[in-house]
Amino acid sequence: MDVATGDVLAVASSPETGMNRALLSAYAPGSRLKVATTYSLLTKGVPPTTPALCPPSVEIDGTTLRNDEHETLRLGPFSVDFANSCNTAFVGLSQNMGDSDVHDAAMAMGAEVPWDKHLGYAGALPGSVPVATSKVEKATTAFGQARTSSSPASLAVMAASVARGSYIEPALICTPAVAAANRTSKPMDAKAAAELRALMRLVVANGTATGVISSVPGGPVYGKAGTPDYGTSNPPATHAWFVGWQGNVAFAVLVEDGTNGATWRCLSRRTSWRTSSAESARLTPQCLSQTTEPPGRNRGALCDDYSVAAHCAEIRVPEPSQPAGPSDPG
Repeated sequence: MDVATGDVLAVASSPETGMNRALLSAYAPGSRLKVATTYSLLTKGVPPTTPALCPPSVEIDGTTLRNDEHETLRLGPFSVDFANSCNTAFVGLSQNMGDSDVHDAAMAMGAEVPWDKHLGYAGALPGSVPVATSKVEKATTAFGQARTSSSPASLAVMAASVARGSYIEPALICTPAVAAANRTSKPMDAKAAAELRALMRLVVANGTATGVISSVPGGPVYGKAGTPDYGTSNPPATHAWFVGWQGNVAFAVLVEDGTNGATWRCLSRRTSWRTSSAESARLTPQCLSQTTEPPGRNRGALCDDYSVAAHCAEIRVPEPSQPAGPSDPG
């Protein structure tokens, strides 16, 4: 996605036959939604230096919520908990939030906003972050579980909003223009957005995405990993996310049944990669005409050459999954 304009630059979905998972499928966002939770906290005067506890597990109204493998961090600034994706720190901070706070923050970034009606692709999923109805749901919503759901496209929209500091309705088809589309920029809180960008850079520089992602060619990468649970197996199955931006290109990458969105171990066995600087990626920066889809290519993969900083191809994935469960190791 083009950060400056909100135009959709490329969509890739695998397998080539069947539904377009990138636009149509619903998954729990997991730790990726901590970006919205954090934005809400920042706008309400909770600075990144706020001390926060990260115990192995916490109990909310009789429900135990945990970190993956029960890891813990010593008392330290909230910025460290964000960079290392501590679930229990977010649970603790969420108890002083309102039931609609994460919902409202996510909407400011483009989640649950009806941009799907104007995208130019029928049935696209803009995501859902319901208002919490209990203390447990408020706690699990804070780290992207509960009833939350996202498509890769909806998380790319949110990442682009943070990168530019405002929400712009995305567009895949704009010639002819889609009726009732409103692409006016809607600013986020400038101070909170700037602090959030610094935190997303910290994830890559000194957090869960340090390593492979921090060493990709091109400019600095900003991001957030997530590995939400789903299903009823024990231990639960997971999907793996990495969402963020480099230069003027925002992206969301999902690997179904991936085991660790933070270190990308899930990707090494299941994908082939093309990597290049996002600034030099050969992408068309304008909206696409409805007649420009190359013949024979998966619907949604609409660019003749769509190499980007984190383009994943040839993923072999199962059919869309069940709703996610109550924890996220991301």
